[in-house]
Amino acid sequence: MSRIPVLLLMVAAVGGATSLSGCATKQYVDEQIALVNTHIDQVNGRAEGAASAAAAANSAAQGAASAAQAANAAAQAAARTAQAAASDAQRANSRVDVITTRVDTVEQKVNNPPPAPRGRRPRG
Repeated sequence: MSRIPVLLLMVAAVGGATSLSGCATKQYVDEQIALVNTHIDQVNGRAEGAASAAAAANSAAQGAASAAQAANAAAQAAARTAQAAASDAQRANSRVDVITTRVDTVEQKVNNPPPAPRGRRPRG
């Protein structure tokens, strides 16, 4: 035999073997798809769990925001009430100052009467 036909036969044999072994069987493809689908299901389950946790956290945050807004409204109402009370107290203190001055004046007149005029005596 000459070398060329043997070399050709070897190339054909290697080429045929490579082309036949490169094809996947249906069972192999199904197994690989099943593995990928299992992995996808696991990832999907984790994603759904994370989405549920995020929804619960969002709901809790909204509840906290509502409570904070209610507390803020109550604090503002209390501040208005305190401001009104401070204004009332300031007016009352001003009135007390006026009354104190008047009382001091009356007490001075009672405790220190003016001296009787000299030289004149009442008739009678």
